[in-house]
Amino acid sequence: MRLRAIPECNLVRLDIADEHYLTGNAVSPEEFTELIWEPAQAVVAERSLGSQILAWVYSCDFPTRVLTVTNMSITGATFARNQLPDQNVISFGGGVSPFFMGPERADAAFRGSQTFDRFRTQLLEGMPLPAMMLGYIRERGNTVEEMAEIFERNAPLDGTGEKGDFYFVVSGDVRSTERHWQFEGAAEMIRSLGAEAHILSNAVPEGVVAAGYMEGASTVRPSRMRFAPGAYADHLTSYAGAFQQRSQTKMSEWIKAGATATSGTVTEPFAIWAKFPNAYLFVHQLNGCTMIEALYQSVRSPYQLLPIGDPLANPWGRVIPVEITVPPEPVSGRAVSFSAQSDATTDSLRFDWLVNGRVAGSGREFLWDTQNVPDGTHRIRVVARTAGQVRHSGFHEVEIKVQNK
Repeated sequence: MRLRAIPECNLVRLDIADEHYLTGNAVSPEEFTELIWEPAQAVVAERSLGSQILAWVYSCDFPTRVLTVTNMSITGATFARNQLPDQNVISFGGGVSPFFMGPERADAAFRGSQTFDRFRTQLLEGMPLPAMMLGYIRERGNTVEEMAEIFERNAPLDGTGEKGDFYFVVSGDVRSTERHWQFEGAAEMIRSLGAEAHILSNAVPEGVVAAGYMEGASTVRPSRMRFAPGAYADHLTSYAGAFQQRSQTKMSEWIKAGATATSGTVTEPFAIWAKFPNAYLFVHQLNGCTMIEALYQSVRSPYQLLPIGDPLANPWGRVIPVEITVPPEPVSGRAVSFSAQSDATTDSLRFDWLVNGRVAGSGREFLWDTQNVPDGTHRIRVVARTAGQVRHSGFHEVEIKVQNK
């Protein structure tokens, strides 16, 4: 929250006793509803935040699976807004996520990139709820310290376009061949955006720094690699996210090695490419999307996938400068005036104002009725966003003392 300036009102604390998921990191659909979904939704409603929440982020000590006939991930159940799809859809990767931007085969079109706020304007109440987990800290997972190191290293580097190449390693393993058809098109598009992409049949040479990495294997050694801030890496295998299983390398090893984010399925997914991120994830990142936006635009059927890491990492996004002009303090009355300035080189900026984390107005000027809040210190934030399909943003927040009495 500190690193990403998350408002305090966006934090929901849930009390889930260990006995609910000590065995196999799992809860039943009823337990997910009773212990997670309904309490969190109640808090969102109580705080009147529903219209401004685009995604959920789970911290590091939640169950990872929901025990349907064909198991789902906790993020998959959240994505479905607790309306569990037909079991065949989960099992066979059917049903296309409205976030998925393609392609679905080598000769099909890639449909570009969007930020979640753009999807909201199109999907309205039909928008799924994308979710990600910061990390997993029980057996075969990461430590809090390992995750914190990644977050601390990444947050200051948003918008810097940290250097590193993208790597796709191919083999005859079905875990690899499922994505081969994606690699050439994605690599070509990565190069067109000014980055380097490599398709290799051998291990990545020692000493290189990967901005992104994909392969397909049951066992990998991420520790031999180096990763740039903002790097996503995975190895498309059945049990990378099934921490209750001893077999196969767990996705937590990518975080331990320095990757910013990764993902794996929480149960046997079969070799179905639609259940895993496709190679165009890196294109979405280069277009300026956050990690969680890039992930969900690259997965056709995310019901069994558990993404972990820093959801807001955005090394290729533009940070829009913006400042608030504040009146003399303390302020009082029904029409306290604030204004926003930006020297961003664009004529099309949208300004949204938040008071104590809640949306309160829009436009370059903001009039605040201070008689709606108690006397004391309050937080005023302005968010500036560009137009277009990928909305780059920046914000400025100030503390203002109110004294009406």
